[in-house]
Amino acid sequence: MGKGRQLAACAYEHLLTGGSRVLWVSVSSDLRIDAARDLDDLGLQQLELFPKRDSTGAIPTGSLEAAGVKRGVLFFTYALLISGGKNGTRLKQVADWLAKDPSPLIIFDECHKCKNFAPGADAKPTKTALCAVTLQNELPRARVIYASATGASTPENLAYMVRLGTFGMDSFSDLLRTLKSAGLGSLELFAMGLKGAPAAQRPRRSAHPPQPPARTPAAR
Repeated sequence: MGKGRQLAACAYEHLLTGGSRVLWVSVSSDLRIDAARDLDDLGLQQLELFPKRDSTGAIPTGSLEAAGVKRGVLFFTYALLISGGKNGTRLKQVADWLAKDPSPLIIFDECHKCKNFAPGADAKPTKTALCAVTLQNELPRARVIYASATGASTPENLAYMVRLGTFGMDSFSDLLRTLKSAGLGSLELFAMGLKGAPAAQRPRRSAHPPQPPARTPAAR
């Protein structure tokens, strides 16, 4: 089962258990077609996706609720999320929309786009990373999924994953210093801890569909 279909299932689970609003952020508007396919493959054609499956128009500015987007999955690209205009920033637009759900779901697909968020006074985070962190901080009760085949190659790349916490340290900078000073073994233990939490999961995939078990002949 692919990553996209698992994310679609998470969105459905959120709506099925009382949630009303899901933000799905990815790197390209073309991936909305893939998201729609993954939802439909799970038999969720009735689940609302914005922009709509057959739409080629842009997401309107201003209040999304006033535009009729009241429940379902809102698909944004990272480029759109960091943009703004005379009607305000897209970040505020999305945050205001999600805030109507007591515990909304935010899906950062291809989340490695946010990895350049280095904490500290001298840090210069990218707009994408800063936007992702700001959105998480503005919605402290939101559930967040970070999905990527290459989520982090160094500990610094985890800085935007604020929902992971700092594991008892005062700040992420303290956590980073501790991991670096302790050496490679500490990084391996840290990764094992994330998987054991389970804060990090690596889905298993198969090139072949599962086969039903062979029937055992009934004993005579």
